[in-house]
Amino acid sequence: MNIGTPIDARLANLSEITATQSIEEAWALHCTRMAEYGFDRLFYGHTRFSTPSTYADRHDALILSSLPQGYVERYLREGHYRNIPMIRWAEENDGACSWSEVYARLHPDEMTPGTRKALGTRQAFGIENGYSISFRNLCQGGFAAISLVGREGLSQADLDKIWASRGAEIELANRVFHLVVSSLPSRRPNRLTPRQREVLEWVAHGKTVPEICLLIGRKQATVEKHLRLAREAMNAQTTAQAVLRASISKQIFAKNSSQT
Repeated sequence: MNIGTPIDARLANLSEITATQSIEEAWALHCTRMAEYGFDRLFYGHTRFSTPSTYADRHDALILSSLPQGYVERYLREGHYRNIPMIRWAEENDGACSWSEVYARLHPDEMTPGTRKALGTRQAFGIENGYSISFRNLCQGGFAAISLVGREGLSQADLDKIWASRGAEIELANRVFHLVVSSLPSRRPNRLTPRQREVLEWVAHGKTVPEICLLIGRKQATVEKHLRLAREAMNAQTTAQAVLRASISKQIFAKNSSQT
């Protein structure tokens, strides 16, 4: 597909991504699609519990990237997400914005040492021109955004020309991707076992431990053990928090949760 692809083919591409069965599959397909528009490096982040500036728990965040691993490690380890102007813009806005526009809006007081360091790291890895899309109106109580980095050799002016003619469909494709990924089971390594999933689902239905014992035919000590292990798997302090995190990560009450 190129940016001149007929509308029916572009709609077919959207249909294809809605049929994906895993986050990995959806991400690979989306990266391929965006590269055809000239954006060959992507960085997507989504947390249901917080925003970057409030130090979201990494256990609650989904991060997908096709940027160099060295950059991603520094971005997370050094907390650059707190200082990058594009992230601050995405926290306060919904939709798409050219990075040149973000820079133009940057107040001198916002150019802190942390911001200079974050932007210097991006420049060192060749991350200079692109667009950001915030999904703020699709994320109640959370934060989600994607950075689209232009292919090497394309200036910001080149990307702005692409966006002028194809920006609406690019933004639509990214919104569809976000909705699809939000509906798929988590790829996190701390996955629930079938029994842990079962007892959390019964808790979510309002059942007490004694009632769960009767429902699944197990002793109380066994049910309590499964709940404890489920809390550990979800990095949760309470069973209620484990239920919430398991639900958000689509590990319970999901059609294909058994695959997680």
